Amino acid sequence: MSEPKQKKFILIGLVSSLVLVLVGLGLWRAFSAPPVLPPAVKVPPAETPKTYDLGAKQQILSIVSPVPGDRLASPLVITGHARLWYFEGSFPVLLKDANGTVLATGQATAEGDWMSGKFVPFKATLVFAKPATAAGELIFKKDNPSGLPANDDQISVPVQFNLADQAWGPAPPASAPVAACHVGGCSGQLCTDEPDVISDCLYAPEYACYKSATCARQADGQCGWLPTPVLKSCLAKARAKAL
Repeated sequence: MSEPKQKKFILIGLVSSLVLVLVGLGLWRAFSAPPVLPPAVKVPPAETPKTYDLGAKQQILSIVSPVPGDRLASPLVITGHARLWYFEGSFPVLLKDANGTVLATGQATAEGDWMSGKFVPFKATLVFAKPATAAGELIFKKDNPSGLPANDDQISVPVQFNLADQAWGPAPPASAPVAACHVGGCSGQLCTDEPDVISDCLYAPEYACYKSATCARQADGQCGWLPTPVLKSCLAKARAKAL
């Protein structure tokens, strides 16, 4: 073989060997390199629900304030919407601590036509002392003028209290004695701050209900008839007969 041909074959061999080395190196790197993973997907932390989930009772009552996660202190303003839950435009609201101690009671008052059968806004304000526990329970009771246990119903939600001292401030001073309320009117149908209040003597059948009712100062500081189930039932029946 001539010398030029020999050099040509040597050159071809070197090039072939280099190609084989490069291919082998590429394959080694491809199979030995760690797999390239897609970027991790960040899962956002679970958010606190914006409103209380009342399940099927959501068709009857919804709570606007407070919301889950709120740390409650006094005074507590409660707002929401309700239907088929009122009687005479209100229903009872209770606040308890984790021990079952009743911290406050009050009336949620409708801010609209409560007899419409549609959702009507309500509002209640509860004033209470600093509780002994961080957790508690807010209870919305259906107003039951009949007093029959079969007609009782309630909706309760868990709440948390703000026990930080700065949220409550100094203890309030001792309150002055509460003035008595007085029964007045020609038929004893009035409950007022002043004694011997007179009225016209036009009689209404519902006035008979007040003979066994309690005249006392209410949560708002005003004198009024204590809205017991017995009184509410009596008034409803008397007014129905008058129609």
